[in-house]
Amino acid sequence: MFKLFRTKTFTDDWEKMTPLHLTLDTQNASLCGKPLETGIDAFSFLGKTENPKTVNKLETLIYYSLGIAIGFDAKTEKFCDLRIVWDDVSNEGFTPFTGTLHYGNQTLTSTKKEAIVALLGEPYGSDRDEDEEILFYDTPTVEWQFEFDLTGNLKQLILNNDPILKDEMQRESYGITKPWPPKQ
Repeated sequence: MFKLFRTKTFTDDWEKMTPLHLTLDTQNASLCGKPLETGIDAFSFLGKTENPKTVNKLETLIYYSLGIAIGFDAKTEKFCDLRIVWDDVSNEGFTPFTGTLHYGNQTLTSTKKEAIVALLGEPYGSDRDEDEEILFYDTPTVEWQFEFDLTGNLKQLILNNDPILKDEMQRESYGITKPWPPKQ
């Protein structure tokens, strides 16, 4: 009877590939070789979303068991943002991401702040408050937000194709005085 009330989504027929090994390439802004702006159907190998209600309301495919949330644009049906969770500080139900993080052909073996900065270089900007520190790596079309706890452990990474820091007021709110767009 309860199946009558279950939200149906376009992912219901997707079959999860097994074994499944997730790789994120920060240099190419891609998950398992699928870059931002890829059609959302390219992620059918992940199986059906684990929270159908977020598909229509938030345009997001949630995979708690994989530690990822994939955002898409409903109009274009393209992948537009990605959230990878290592520490579910908001208690949403995510298990830590167990995939591999790459920068081109280099594998990141540590999710400590020092290791990420050593690999990626100095960020475009940063922000620190009483709970976390965010490092922003930006291009004119892609933004990576690495969110760390205050001991330098990566909590989550947000990748999107609409950088918030392109907005001057956002840069000011984070205390970032560098011009836009960032130099590449």
